[in-house]
Amino acid sequence: MLNRACRLLVLSPRARSGVHVREYKPFGKRRLSELIDEAATKATRWRMRPFDRHEVFGGFFFGSEIPDEHLQAELRTHVPTSLVDCGIYRSSESAAVAAAAKALLEFAIDAGIGGKLIVLICNDHCSRRLDFDSALAQSDEELLGHLWSDLCGNLFKKLGRAIGER
Repeated sequence: MLNRACRLLVLSPRARSGVHVREYKPFGKRRLSELIDEAATKATRWRMRPFDRHEVFGGFFFGSEIPDEHLQAELRTHVPTSLVDCGIYRSSESAAVAAAAKALLEFAIDAGIGGKLIVLICNDHCSRRLDFDSALAQSDEELLGHLWSDLCGNLFKKLGRAIGER
């Protein structure tokens, strides 16, 4: 039963609409939609998870115009997770890159406080780093792991911090 969706901002030059996102293969093998479904299925084993599955946020895609104030507020307050394809930083579409950077900045405001997750998708080992705290995925398996832990409330990160504080 789907009752708690985790909205997911997807920024990729290969995912410019909801249709593109459904067909988007971050690493060329499996579709993002398949990874989202698998993460949701695996997360059902955890009863205390904050979310049941990811739902792609349809308010902004790569190639959209710079987000207006309403959309900026929505990104800050109602979208807890973002996938950023490092390919956006190699794009020659300067307006699209600027709009994506603005959307990511608005998304990331107070990210440390709110526990937001930013996953940098890199399939060419370019060593790109974001200006924000982010996780790196270089394979479908790593991305699946990030999506699963996001649904489960980053349980293992919390467990690791608790152990480290002892």
